[in-house]
Amino acid sequence: YLVSARRGYLDLLNNLMNNEFKLEPSYYDLLGKVEYELNDTHTLLLHGFVANDTYGLSENVLETNQSVNVDSVDSEYGNTYGWLTLKSVLSPDLYARTIVYAGSVTKKRDWQNFDLDPDAHLASATIHDRVDLGLIGLKQDWDYQAGPKTLLKLGVDVKKLEATIDYSKAIHNEFITADD
Repeated sequence: YLVSARRGYLDLLNNLMNNEFKLEPSYYDLLGKVEYELNDTHTLLLHGFVANDTYGLSENVLETNQSVNVDSVDSEYGNTYGWLTLKSVLSPDLYARTIVYAGSVTKKRDWQNFDLDPDAHLASATIHDRVDLGLIGLKQDWDYQAGPKTLLKLGVDVKKLEATIDYSKAIHNEFITADD
């Protein structure tokens, strides 16, 4: 078996700096593997992988000319995968591998900006973005050592993919005069 985990530390560093940049980042991933020998010719392996990255920014600043500037960003990106593998030695010259797998990828992004400058204009903008991808599949491949310098490889990969995408944006600028 094998387990590996990582975590980003930018959020902790940012907190030590009193969150001067108004950032809220978070990063991690986890990988795992379990291997089991069924007999002398067959080995079963199970793998899994999870990763997630998030980023946030929340800023409300009173600028030097006393206008309000608000920025808000919330984004997230994630991956999850799992696969089961059967390795088979069918003869000294013939090797087979069967893999069943599934996974998903997600992305989320929301952004809002509001800038009120009384001498010029009112500006606001929003972006909303969601992507969800899913996959499932079966892969089979064979290796045949036909001679000392000849290796034949054959395989097939059947998969189903699905995607959902939701995106919108709105940008507004209104010019305001002193007479309004």
